[in-house]
Amino acid sequence: MLKKRVKDIVIKAAKELNIPVDKALEAYKSYWLFVKEKIENMPLEGVTEEDFNNIRSSINVIGLGKFSTSYKRIQNIDKKKEITNERIKNKKRNSTT
Repeated sequence: MLKKRVKDIVIKAAKELNIPVDKALEAYKSYWLFVKEKIENMPLEGVTEEDFNNIRSSINVIGLGKFSTSYKRIQNIDKKKEITNERIKNKKRNSTT
C-alpha cells in the first residue's frame, strides 16, 4: 500500500511523462522491489572480512544516495542473531521442563 503522498507524486510524474498511471505505479513498485531483493540476497550472514571486501555491499538509489554497510555492522548483526537464537532456545528448554 503506497502512502498518499507517494501515490500523488507518481500520478503527477505519470501525467508529466504522458504514461498510464498504473504503469507508473508498477514501475515505482518494481524499482523498490528490486532494491529490497538485492539487499535481501546479499551473502552477508557469517561472511569473513576477506569475503566481505570482495562483494558489493552498497546500493546507490538515485535521489537518495548510497546505502551501504560495513563489516563491523555485519558482525554486530550476527552477534545479535546468536544472542536472540540462544534466548529462544533457553526459553523453549525452560518451558518444556
